Amino acid sequence: MKMALLFVAAVLCCADQTSAEHISLANRGSFELHTTQAETVIYHGRHALKLTEKPVGSGQLLAILRGHPFRNGTIDVDVAGARAATAAESDRRFIGIAFRVQSDEAHYECICIRPTNGRAQDQLRRNHSTQYESLPDWPWYRLRKENPRHL
Repeated sequence: MKMALLFVAAVLCCADQTSAEHISLANRGSFELHTTQAETVIYHGRHALKLTEKPVGSGQLLAILRGHPFRNGTIDVDVAGARAATAAESDRRFIGIAFRVQSDEAHYECICIRPTNGRAQDQLRRNHSTQYESLPDWPWYRLRKENPRHL
């Protein structure tokens, strides 16, 4: 999948809602990048972190936010994604947020948003507009195979 991903804003709120931490996207140094290139840009008048594949064709963009002691609570993030100019028309966009990322970066949970599915005429495809996975044991395709009408 060839795409660019923009993180416009990120706020981490603790479960007790007594504190919130706003993550500055102007500081790319807060993120550990894997198969990803990051640049700070202005998107719709707001500072954003633009992520693109590096190398192109790697299929996964991963920017890990380290050093923030977040346990239970709410992650509020504004995201935008666009299919790359070189992508096939049939490619669907995926915008994901990984959490509980382990030190090996191979074990984590992820929520993916698929905006083009959310606007599809087909109900089953609309059902697939948001999906969850827990890697490596429960990838989205296994969950979908075992629950085809729900995931």
